[in-house]
Amino acid sequence: MRVIIYTSSSFGGCFDYAGQLHQAYLAHPMVEQVKMIYPMNAPLPPRADVLPILMPDHPGQAATARARRLHFLRRTARNPLTLLKLLQKEPPSLVIFNDFEQITAPFWVPMYKAIAGRHRFAAILHDPDRDNYPPNRQVSERCMRALMSLMDLGLYHQHLPAKPYYQSPRTRYIDVPHGLYPPPAPDAALAAHLKQTLRPDLRYGVILGNIRAEKNYELALQALAQFPDMGLLVAGKPSHQGVDTDGYKALATNLGVAERVVWLERFLTTAEMAAVIDAAAYVLLYYAKTFTSQSGILNTVAPLRKPIIASDGESSLAQTIRRFNIGLLARPDDLAELCKALARAQDGFGPDAADWAAYLAYADWHNHADTVIQALLAQDAKATWAGW
Repeated sequence: MRVIIYTSSSFGGCFDYAGQLHQAYLAHPMVEQVKMIYPMNAPLPPRADVLPILMPDHPGQAATARARRLHFLRRTARNPLTLLKLLQKEPPSLVIFNDFEQITAPFWVPMYKAIAGRHRFAAILHDPDRDNYPPNRQVSERCMRALMSLMDLGLYHQHLPAKPYYQSPRTRYIDVPHGLYPPPAPDAALAAHLKQTLRPDLRYGVILGNIRAEKNYELALQALAQFPDMGLLVAGKPSHQGVDTDGYKALATNLGVAERVVWLERFLTTAEMAAVIDAAAYVLLYYAKTFTSQSGILNTVAPLRKPIIASDGESSLAQTIRRFNIGLLARPDDLAELCKALARAQDGFGPDAADWAAYLAYADWHNHADTVIQALLAQDAKATWAGW
């Protein structure tokens, strides 16, 4: 079997996810070749199986807001055509859309259907609630309906919302594990900086990753005001220019907790992420009710077995926490419920070793790859897979 993985991101969660998928499929005994499709600006070593042929995923730091929007529209239209041109020359393959260009799907999907008998297509639904995407809900639903009409497989993590565009009769939906990110050694320089910066008399919770409103910083700060022996570490960069970190900092000052909040407003390497997790007493994954996805942060934290407080919403994250008993759950967008969880965290908490072991065994990238391949075999037993 041959596999092609399409990723239009050059950094962040989807980029890291693609790299792990690459290794998992390469290691599978039924897979003879894996090709990775990336943007031209992706930080990757030159390899025959890595093709940086997509448009860069950002136009440069000096670009105006209008230039960034135009660049986004150009690449979401052009990148699928670049992949299509490649697929017309490739032998039969499983084509996995780790990212997909949702807003232009009605434009490019009909062209892909002309070669659908030659290849198999799968979409990874990192965020299964896709009708919150621009420009509006109706357009987003139409785009998702077009996209899923092409897919043989829809791959989701634990939770799939009951959306009309997930009712395509040709698509089989498969629950796959997210996969774990191998923890590197903590960055020594950042670890030393945190040791000097963090107060030894406080237990710090940490909110990791891109800063966006969905992570409930306001509630975390309000809760912090009720626990004078706790601190908060915010580590990540704003997800876009509209994120108002100054507003969060002003709120912290008004609440009288600013001196107990440490900000690391920048992109963190995996080693720096490990240093931050190591310095914290627990990790806050307390997302808003609108969050329906799995958390890549969870699968960064899990190998380190760090205690977790998460929101108990309709999400893959909450289902995973509950199924494997690997953290505390609190009703989302509820200050009192968050404070109850933090009160338990004051005394220290953490899952049993057996709970962690069960989750780590489940959330293995090789398990992900094997689940997908077995689903394909079951879906089309007459296909000559050995020839792929």
